[in-house]
Amino acid sequence: AGPGDEGVSRRVDPEGKPAASRFLRVRHDPARNRSWVACRPLTGRAHQLRVHLAALGFPIRGDVLYGHPGWRTEGAEEALRSAAKGEE
Repeated sequence: AGPGDEGVSRRVDPEGKPAASRFLRVRHDPARNRSWVACRPLTGRAHQLRVHLAALGFPIRGDVLYGHPGWRTEGAEEALRSAAKGEE
C-alpha cells in the first residue's frame, strides 16, 4: 500500500459512482497461470482498472492494495519491465 492508502477501502459498489473499463486478453501462459491484458478505462475513476480486474478475480501481479493478501511482490517490477519489452 502506498502513502495515504491506510484504512482506505476501494471496491466495486452498486451504490458508488459509475465506472466502466474494457479488457482484452492478449496472451495467456497456462504454465505460469498468467495473462497479459490490454486495458482501456472508459471513465476516469481513481484506480478503476486495478479495482475492476481484482473484482473480476484477476488482480494485477504485485498489486499489494487490490491483490491477494500476503501476495509476494518480489520480482513484480522486473516482470512488468520484461512484459513491456515483449519478453517472457
